[in-house]
Amino acid sequence: MHDRGSGAGWSDRGATGDDDHGERAASATDHPFLIAPATRYQHRELAGRGGMGEVLVARDRRLGRDVALKRIADDLGQRDPTLASRLAREAWVTARLEHPSIVPIYDAGVDGSGELYYTMRLIHGRSLAEALAEADAAAARLGLLRHFLAAAQAVAYAHRHGIVHRDLKPANIMVGEFGETQLVDWGLAGFCLAATARAFAEDVPGLDGARATAEA
Repeated sequence: MHDRGSGAGWSDRGATGDDDHGERAASATDHPFLIAPATRYQHRELAGRGGMGEVLVARDRRLGRDVALKRIADDLGQRDPTLASRLAREAWVTARLEHPSIVPIYDAGVDGSGELYYTMRLIHGRSLAEALAEADAAAARLGLLRHFLAAAQAVAYAHRHGIVHRDLKPANIMVGEFGETQLVDWGLAGFCLAATARAFAEDVPGLDGARATAEA
């Protein structure tokens, strides 16, 4: 609902004159929220590359912020057509895990080339593996203990919701520049509760049935 009295929003309602109305209408058509989904993200640079795809630093033109955009690399997708479904599954699983120490998913869709992608928080920092390698003194290593604890709490949360990470290692624990901890890369995640597997299969059309089973 648009609040006329607050001045919030960009609706042209409440214009006082024809000229004012025209200016408001023109500005509305140029509003960033109307940018088409296929052109919403402007790719800037490569942030990382893995076995399933690549992560880019991208500019979200609607919200005016940088995000991390994960997609299938061109050369990988040509060799393995199953990667697209795996990428989508990773996005669906991670999006269900709303925890302060699990990287949040922002958006998912198809770009102008017809390729799947999803976006998530862009973490400014380094991996726990890198932090450990640089921590020579015992005191410095002890200072990193809180990141292990935060990751353990994130894993416990995921287990409570019937999901196991299956690739837990310091390289997949990110340490932000302000001390935050983010557990990333849920591409190999599986289900540890049959109820979770069934619910996920029902909610997500096209999910690989072989994956939608509880795993020991």
